[in-house]
Amino acid sequence: MSITRLTKSQGVQQATSVTNDSDDEIVVPVNADTIHLTMLCNICHKILKDAVISTCGHTFCRRCILSKLTTHCPIDNQLLHAVVNNIIINEQIADILIWCKYSCKKLSSSIDNKYIHDDENGCQMKIQIGKRAKHEDVCEYVFVTCPNGCSQIRKKDLEEHISHCHYTEPCPNFIFGCQYQSDRHNISFHAQTCTYYTNQICNEQLEDEIQLLKHDLHEKTQQIEFLTTAVSQLSEKIRESDKEIDELKESQNQLKITNDLIFQELQTLQKRNNLYMMNDLQLADESENFEQSYVALRCNGTFAGHTDTVWSLFACENTLISGSSDKTIKIWNLHETPYSNLVTLHGHTDGILSLTVKENTLFSGGMDKSICVWNIDSYEKTASFNAHTAPVCSLAYFNNYLFSSSNKSVKIWDMNTLTNVNEIKTNDGWMRVLLQSENKVYAGCRRVVNVFDAINHRTVVKFELPTNESIYSLAYNSSRLFAGTLSGTIYTWDIRMNQCLEPLYAHESTVHGILYHSMNNKMTLISVSSDRTLKIWDSETFELLQCICRHEAEVTALHANERHVFSGSADTKIKVWDCIESTLTV
Repeated sequence: MSITRLTKSQGVQQATSVTNDSDDEIVVPVNADTIHLTMLCNICHKILKDAVISTCGHTFCRRCILSKLTTHCPIDNQLLHAVVNNIIINEQIADILIWCKYSCKKLSSSIDNKYIHDDENGCQMKIQIGKRAKHEDVCEYVFVTCPNGCSQIRKKDLEEHISHCHYTEPCPNFIFGCQYQSDRHNISFHAQTCTYYTNQICNEQLEDEIQLLKHDLHEKTQQIEFLTTAVSQLSEKIRESDKEIDELKESQNQLKITNDLIFQELQTLQKRNNLYMMNDLQLADESENFEQSYVALRCNGTFAGHTDTVWSLFACENTLISGSSDKTIKIWNLHETPYSNLVTLHGHTDGILSLTVKENTLFSGGMDKSICVWNIDSYEKTASFNAHTAPVCSLAYFNNYLFSSSNKSVKIWDMNTLTNVNEIKTNDGWMRVLLQSENKVYAGCRRVVNVFDAINHRTVVKFELPTNESIYSLAYNSSRLFAGTLSGTIYTWDIRMNQCLEPLYAHESTVHGILYHSMNNKMTLISVSSDRTLKIWDSETFELLQCICRHEAEVTALHANERHVFSGSADTKIKVWDCIESTLTV
């Protein structure tokens, strides 16, 4: 705190000046006797500002404690910590009358920033400390700068000063050559008609245009860089594509060479077979004529009713069930001729890929990833549920468990509660076909046939293809496993030895169905394919017994009962085949 008492001979009253750190906080009391020692901070020695009581019980400025000017009380040397506002002191200080700071002057002889109320031309307002800010914000005695930049003037005298101010400044266009000078009032009028103003406008416009051109140039440069990078990347991709094309051409040439060799070998085998047949005929002629019997299929009717590809068939004793891409299931009468459609079932939102029947319950799996359950007697849907995250490719059952296959997954369901009891996952791609035999379930996928124990649902064995092909159909007998593939080849395994035997190049494209079927007590292998054909093979020698091409599009489904064989096609039709036996006199 700084307190100065001065006596002036020319009627200046006794005054006391108490100041804080800056001119904005000049405090000159009207009566110094109103300031009690309890209103002074013992750290900064000035009038308390935002007084707070410390833990020691003494009062200090809040900022003095927080600024850590000292960490101990200067009175009793205890640690300082602000506890609570000293409301009484703050209210007493707020009521002290002081002079407006715009009537105070700094003592010219003071080095401690001491002020007195000694400016007769200043504000003569007496105000309370608590209301000083409100008054000083609107005080007419505040010093302001002349708009012409000549000096500092009281706010109340500014208007009169401007009217007589002769301070001059140059025209703002002096950088363009204008020599005019005057006060700011006249300069503002002159600038509006200054002949150099046009030059300024033109220069500004040119500068704006230059900036726009620079901006456009920058954008074009970025675009060129982007296009250059894109061209470089495309060039690299083209080079990679050319390299891949060259590799594919080389592979194609190698395949062509291999195909030619196979074709030559087949021709050689055919010639040998013809020679053997000629020798057999000669031997027969030399001895006596004989009769040779053979089995064949004869078309006995066509079911028409679907409007899209027939993907699945299931033949019961007196009915045939078909599923199609037209989202419907049709049940056909086989009990009496002419055959007819008994009912059409609607329940799936996409095509039907698989069917299986247990007693009077039908299960259907579709492209909509769901399985629907039907009562065959009443033709009503009793349940449906989402089974997989991809289309349901195939269905099979064992005891009370339903098996469903999809992409990399086979799920097992309780047929009574329709709850999922297990899931078998593989990394072998789509499980396109399931086949149940005895207590095992066979699942055909890419490059392998997985065999699961139907009771404990564990993989017991795998039959691997010699190629990386996908399997689309399966058939089984006690010693052989047959698999139809995407290329049209049928692979055969010796089940006991787990050995892949010589492949049968049966069709020109995908084998969608295989049946190991008894035709008039003779076991045969029947296959259908995307090449539109149905073929019958001797199951032991794999000799082609019959090739039929009666469908108008790829043959996509195959099933049979004891009396008939059925084939479904992308031509939307289903054909019924009867087994016949004939004799050929040789």
